[in-house]
Amino acid sequence: MLHHDPAASTIETEWLGFVNSEQLRTSLLEVLRLARQHRIKGYVANNVLLRTIRPADQDWINEVWFPEFAKLG
Repeated sequence: MLHHDPAASTIETEWLGFVNSEQLRTSLLEVLRLARQHRIKGYVANNVLLRTIRPADQDWINEVWFPEFAKLG
């Protein structure tokens, strides 16, 4: 689930179980797209129900996704 709160200038993702690599990366790229488009100031990742992700996906998040999100300021 992806929720954008314009009043708070935030995006929240709520992961509901297992996601494969394609689903994970597609969703996180959508977060980046929305964050750029709406000049988001905050991001909340509700990972309570997220199942284990692959090490390659964790590496991608750390090496690709986080640096891009950090550029947003």
